[in-house]
Amino acid sequence: MWFKQTKNNSVSLSCCKAALTNCTGSLTRPMDLYSEGCEALVVKKLQEIMMYIIWAALGFAAIQLLGMLCACIVLCRRSRDPAYELLIAGGTYA
Repeated sequence: MWFKQTKNNSVSLSCCKAALTNCTGSLTRPMDLYSEGCEALVVKKLQEIMMYIIWAALGFAAIQLLGMLCACIVLCRRSRDPAYELLIAGGTYA
């Protein structure tokens, strides 16, 4: 794409290998340039990051479900066990 736009037989300087300081992006010296594009690398890195985000979200959801389950157990026991009665005299049940 860059080559078609510039029409000067060169590529962007971001295609130059990092270890080279005198790279001009010229296609006459292909050994100074990266041979692969960076799109695949960026997509792969984003997929790795998204996996961490997905696992964190699933872990958070599991903790939330466990909390809801514990709350339901306590609520069910409260109606059957006198130890779970309200501390306020004359209070109403929620």
